Amino acid sequence: MVTLVIGRRSGSDTITLCTDSPDTDGPKRTSFPVPSLAAPLKPGAPKWANYVKGVLAHFPGGCPGFDAVVISSVPLGGGLSSSASLEVATFTFLEALTGRGCQRLADKALVCQKAEHEFAGMPCGIMDQFISVMGKQGNALLIDCRSLESRLVPLEDPELVVLVTNSNVKHELSGSEYPTRRRQCEQAAQALGKKSLRDATVADLQGKFLFELASWW
Repeated sequence: MVTLVIGRRSGSDTITLCTDSPDTDGPKRTSFPVPSLAAPLKPGAPKWANYVKGVLAHFPGGCPGFDAVVISSVPLGGGLSSSASLEVATFTFLEALTGRGCQRLADKALVCQKAEHEFAGMPCGIMDQFISVMGKQGNALLIDCRSLESRLVPLEDPELVVLVTNSNVKHELSGSEYPTRRRQCEQAAQALGKKSLRDATVADLQGKFLFELASWW
């Protein structure tokens, strides 16, 4: 499964995008001005173009006008990181188009994550973008989501089998329980006086519970 962005400079101040994906919302073709400080990009319709716009808005050094086609065989709403694949494919296309990019692969993933936060309205973590940027066939990717350190882990054991199944249930993170769970985790960490729940211990939880119980009585 792959997502491709194919295009060329247009020689104008306009960006034109089109896609052949039957599962995206319409229209399948859209145009908008090259972003600038005076006229930054804003999310809108069609929704599929917002993932591209978010990357354009945060691409280091800006971008020229271009015409491009988006082609993807990654199922939309299948839980297979279709949005991250589009963001990373867009960034990779801009690298080829401009000859610029990020020195660290982690920064490339962070730009794509920021695009999803600000233009798709999805407060996602970094996992999908990291694996889309750094994944390698035959390996898993071990990620520390706080330090942003990662390393490839070979999956060479012939007795190990990874099975991926399609439930055929439509999946959309922005409308799922993910934002709610994230907000709840942040609230729990704040209640425990921790920057993150990964810093909390069982003793912290028990102490908080006993304090609340004593206050109630």
